Amino acid sequence: MFSPNFAAPTAEGPLATVAGDTWVAAIELGETVTARAVLTYGNATQPGDAHVGDQLALYAAKSLRPVWRDRADIEAHLERREVL
Repeated sequence: MFSPNFAAPTAEGPLATVAGDTWVAAIELGETVTARAVLTYGNATQPGDAHVGDQLALYAAKSLRPVWRDRADIEAHLERREVL
């Protein structure tokens, strides 16, 4: 699966991403569903957040990370929990 970025020329000549997103996923369907994915710009957009661009190196290396799909996996990888 792939969702493209949209780019525009810059004054210096090269293209720069101006909108959109890029993600790649491989999903294996069977008795047990497994998935691996990468979100190039990471899972955050707030300046200073540790997850801004943290998956870009994986993308450049043509690697994917595991997708945590069940509650136990998600809770095992929580960094924080907020109750609203």
